[in-house]
Amino acid sequence: MKSAKMAGLYFLIWTLVACPLALHAEENDCPENDIQCWLGALDAKGADSMRAAMALGRLQAAEAVPGLIKKLNDEDEYMATVAVHALVKIGFPAVSALEEATKSKSARVRKYSGYALGRIGDGSALKAISKLAGDPDVEVRKNAAISFGRLKDRAGILTLVGMLQDRSRGVRIEAIRALGEMPEPKTAVHLVNYGLLDMDSRIAMEAAAVLVKIGPASAEPILDKYPSSPAYAKGRMCAVLGQLWADAQPGMKKRIEDALIRILENNDSGLKIRQSACVGLSAIGGSKIIAALKKTIKDNQGKKESADLVKAAGNALTRIEGTKKK
Repeated sequence: MKSAKMAGLYFLIWTLVACPLALHAEENDCPENDIQCWLGALDAKGADSMRAAMALGRLQAAEAVPGLIKKLNDEDEYMATVAVHALVKIGFPAVSALEEATKSKSARVRKYSGYALGRIGDGSALKAISKLAGDPDVEVRKNAAISFGRLKDRAGILTLVGMLQDRSRGVRIEAIRALGEMPEPKTAVHLVNYGLLDMDSRIAMEAAAVLVKIGPASAEPILDKYPSSPAYAKGRMCAVLGQLWADAQPGMKKRIEDALIRILENNDSGLKIRQSACVGLSAIGGSKIIAALKKTIKDNQGKKESADLVKAAGNALTRIEGTKKK
């Protein structure tokens, strides 16, 4: 459950429920700050109950936590969502009850309680969220990954690494994003093996972004894995290596540069991989690379099958020249 979607849902609830209710505030309403009155209204059905949940959240009424927890399993999805929002507003006083709710038999309750714990951001909830990472329900696992990212507690990194191999594409994506919230060099090898090498291009793209965020420490596992990697992954590796070059130490810079030039000049690399090497080299520049790109254009000019490679090399030169002028 992404925050943008939740925000949209809250707005929908407001427009469909809160605004119309305001027009009839005189019906079964409570004084604005009367917690006891709102607690009684929470047991009502439909709109009255939703209005009560909103008010109790606004008042940060800890007394409402048990009743709001029950509403997480309400058959009305809007009601359950309003209850989550209220629990998040109540904050720390709701943590203990939410931790217990992660053990519920209801997948919906487990999902919403894990989400709320992540939004509240209390580190003591890490153990409860970790258990949700192995939940049989995919939405529960997905929300657990999102919550790890919100908590940014490095104690959860090992669990997230395990989630990179989850059978669900959505869970793997959220696990990668969560690791990006707390970049750790030790996770680079896992992001290469279970992200960059994934056949799903979206997962590979997410992993590439995190590897770049981690920085030069990502280069070693990419260079090590490159020779044994499938062709579809090698192109991605070339592009990421180029992005890692700028902040690398001199020794690693040379390794990256030499590796990309070898790939570019090796006819056996495959045209698409050589094109990706051009992309990686365009982020580096320098006389040696310019010479290699010009040679590639000269050697392949006029060859129909190499037209895209020539174009990629030309684009790389243009980018390098543009960078030099700046």
